[in-house]
Amino acid sequence: MNDEAYGFFFSSSGLRQGEPFSPLLLIFVMEILSKLLNKVVEEGFLNGCHVSNPHFECMLISHLLVADNILIFCKPDESNFGYLRCILSLFEAMSGLGISLTESALILIGEVPNIHLLGRFFGCDL
Repeated sequence: MNDEAYGFFFSSSGLRQGEPFSPLLLIFVMEILSKLLNKVVEEGFLNGCHVSNPHFECMLISHLLVADNILIFCKPDESNFGYLRCILSLFEAMSGLGISLTESALILIGEVPNIHLLGRFFGCDL
């Protein structure tokens, strides 16, 4: 200030939507979430979905990233939901990004017992 060094100043605004740097940072941050999910699946704590084709070998898919949305495949049980909730909480703490579980939805494939309990446990709509 006035040609002299001045102490540290705090920024009151962060990166805003629409800035040119935003998409690149989003890709970096979502890559971190993807790596966290891959690690949990590799360790066997979270189950994905096996996809097979007669011409290719069976492949395990645990999640798909599309822009700022994520689709996560797992078994509908308390263990999988517990690990998934921990991963999302860890991701929130590391990135500073909030995850809105109220805007999230559980999409069922097949018959799922106790789905209302699992929905309440996870805190999102069915």
